[in-house]
Amino acid sequence: AGTEIVQIRTVDEYVNEFELNPRTTCLKLDVQGYESRVLSGCKDKLQLFAFCFLEVSLIPLYDGESTFLEVLEYLHANGQELIDIRRGVKSTDGKLLQLDILTRSNLPRD
Repeated sequence: AGTEIVQIRTVDEYVNEFELNPRTTCLKLDVQGYESRVLSGCKDKLQLFAFCFLEVSLIPLYDGESTFLEVLEYLHANGQELIDIRRGVKSTDGKLLQLDILTRSNLPRD
């Protein structure tokens, strides 16, 4: 066990620095409970991403984590629509804990 210092940047900053085109990009997030924080860092470009693929929890598994419904509402309010759900992680007693969701931009396609 140890400590590691990392640089934190927003998705918007990363897209701008590397001149990525969100309209042809799938934003994939698996950030162990930080989904809402990461999504808030791409608010300017979130509706532009062709697709977003996220692992989300049905109940908070990490301190301060947003749930599936909260993340889904945020995505919808920022131009993404749900198009697919896959069952994710289950507890040892069979209770579904996490889902994988796929959204797409609701902007008109070229």
